[in-house]
Amino acid sequence: MFSKLLVLALLIAVAWYGMKAYRRIQEDRARAIKRGEGPAPAKPKTPAVMSEDMVKCTACGVYVAPDAQACGKPGCPQRG
Repeated sequence: MFSKLLVLALLIAVAWYGMKAYRRIQEDRARAIKRGEGPAPAKPKTPAVMSEDMVKCTACGVYVAPDAQACGKPGCPQRG
């Protein structure tokens, strides 16, 4: 019975001091960032592919880029 209480007390102490250390690390990081010593904030990533307006081909009905080459169907208005 005593050994179970001792183990429980030990686990509580480990959790308590672990949380204290974690909070201290977080506070140190926050202070370093405020002083300008921390890592630079992450830059937002730009997408690799930008969106583009599409036009519908009157011959086949497929949406293509305005500067796309002809689809090969008769009457295709797209020029290459």
